[in-house]
Amino acid sequence: MTDFQFKHNRQDGTTLIEVLVTIVLLGIGLLGLASMQNISLKYSYDSYLRTQSALIASDMFDRIRANPTAQYDDITATTSVDCTQTTCAPATMMQYDMTQWAARVDETFPGAATTITSAGTPINTYTIAFKWESRTSDGADESATGGDDDRAEFSYTARVSQ
Repeated sequence: MTDFQFKHNRQDGTTLIEVLVTIVLLGIGLLGLASMQNISLKYSYDSYLRTQSALIASDMFDRIRANPTAQYDDITATTSVDCTQTTCAPATMMQYDMTQWAARVDETFPGAATTITSAGTPINTYTIAFKWESRTSDGADESATGGDDDRAEFSYTARVSQ
């Protein structure tokens, strides 16, 4: 019978260090992946809001085309009118349109600033501008203090003949 003697290497602990380095590198990679996912969600939501602003602006342009004799310039509806059951005069219909549209804007863009401006005759050119706090900006309206306002802003323009 032969005695076997195993030679013992002097590399005690190197496997543990390799495992620790691997865990640290894996952790850094996972943090980077989580950061990229967070940024992706921010930009995806901002893209959704831009799409919604286009749809809401299109809705108002359709309302303006359906009632071309009324002037839709930054009018805030103060009275609640209902034109769903009766035929309304153009000015009343414009008030109803503005009330319905403002409610939709407030529901989609809480705290957003919107403006509707028109110019020109006989073809009216309307511009609808949206400004809201996006997730990719800090949301601060610094224009009042002399700084730049970095909130998201989009404008849509259409012509409506009378």
